[in-house]
Amino acid sequence: MIGPAVAAPLIAGARYATSFVIFSVASLVAAGFVYVIRVPDYERDSEGAGIWERLRSGLAHARERSPAMLALATACVLSVFGVAHTALIPSFAQEVLGSREAFPWIFASTGVGAMAGAMITGVEGRPKLRRSTFRLFLYGVALIGFALSRTVVWALVAEAIVGFFYFSVMTSIQTLLQEIVDDAKRGRIMSLFFVAWGGMFPVGALMLGEVAKRVGVGVAVTGSGAICLLVGAALTLFLRDRR
Repeated sequence: MIGPAVAAPLIAGARYATSFVIFSVASLVAAGFVYVIRVPDYERDSEGAGIWERLRSGLAHARERSPAMLALATACVLSVFGVAHTALIPSFAQEVLGSREAFPWIFASTGVGAMAGAMITGVEGRPKLRRSTFRLFLYGVALIGFALSRTVVWALVAEAIVGFFYFSVMTSIQTLLQEIVDDAKRGRIMSLFFVAWGGMFPVGALMLGEVAKRVGVGVAVTGSGAICLLVGAALTLFLRDRR
């Protein structure tokens, strides 16, 4: 949240070099923090299986611990068809809003909403997948609202709501998975979660970029929102009937 807010006025004033210097200094400070971390010794897993066998083992455990597979699928859909729209924000700001300088402010508004979503999710009590899928539906509604915005103010408000539901869903799913898996399989399940979250983002960004090149940025983002809306609604109804 802070990074884009600091960068926005610098980019607006074409002070790109200053922005990169600040980013480099912050990265070096973070690297220093990582360097001084000391992880205590622990007994490593003696299982001699390779990476693919471990992956299959993690998927098998996720199938055993319902609704882990649905939770992972929800995170994957949100990442591929929802979060990937952030790769198009610079183009959206220039082509749709007509303001190239608006895109760092849009990123900052996403951060504000994300922080609020994570904090509110943290005080809601035990996570429920149906609540997360319903918020995926609301994420799709907010993303369509962002795609239809034609002013910077409207885009900022819509993207803040998008950020709220984005981190609300991801925080809830991550907590849910932590609660329902065995300690011995926790690392494998959480690695699957991060693959579904961060690992699938580049795939979605490439797909969405190709679509945007063919039909336009606004239409591409609208389509992403529609997919999230439909999948969220379908999963919410499915979980209601299943309960």
